[in-house]
Amino acid sequence: MPRSAKKSTKEKKKTCIPGDRLFNSSDGYRSGFGTYEERGSIIASLHGYVCVKETGSGGDGKENEKIVEIQQSEEGKKYITPVVGTIATARVVSITQRLAKCSIFCVEDSVLPCEFSATLRKEDMKDADYSKIIVWEYVKPGDIILARILGVGDIQTAYILSIAEDELGVVSALGENGERLVRHTLTSVKSPISDYQELRKVAQIPILNK
Repeated sequence: MPRSAKKSTKEKKKTCIPGDRLFNSSDGYRSGFGTYEERGSIIASLHGYVCVKETGSGGDGKENEKIVEIQQSEEGKKYITPVVGTIATARVVSITQRLAKCSIFCVEDSVLPCEFSATLRKEDMKDADYSKIIVWEYVKPGDIILARILGVGDIQTAYILSIAEDELGVVSALGENGERLVRHTLTSVKSPISDYQELRKVAQIPILNK
């Protein structure tokens, strides 16, 4: 008699995009990598898969805290340094008329043990005539971006990034007014609180939960 096929017990992880409200802080949830806490809610600042990790019991009668993190793949492949060809999550540190200096802190879904310096050049911001590109309309300091690692630069540059692909670009922006801004259109971001808007090259991440 043939054995019955076992049903998979692996639960499919919930997906999210920047700005999604994931959990209530009052239910014991705390923000981790890829999320932040605002007005009693845990909110996603990256796209990917929602992962909840419970802290160990402290034996003091308190309930375990549930740390909410965002992973960018279900497999969880680990990296300890940036790898050419992979997708990195980076923070924009400064900009000039020709480029943006960035700091890579995550490769795929792996949080790196330290941050790596990188450069996003004007010509790698869009597959078009880059002479017409105005850097501050694409990225600004404080923004979180998804970028492909194109190659290795010199000692000061370390890595070369690109956001030319449609799926790459800004996923969470820092406005000039200090507010955290999320995707509004493909070329703009806005505050979910005040509706304040700024220009950006926004990553075209599909809204997976619709």
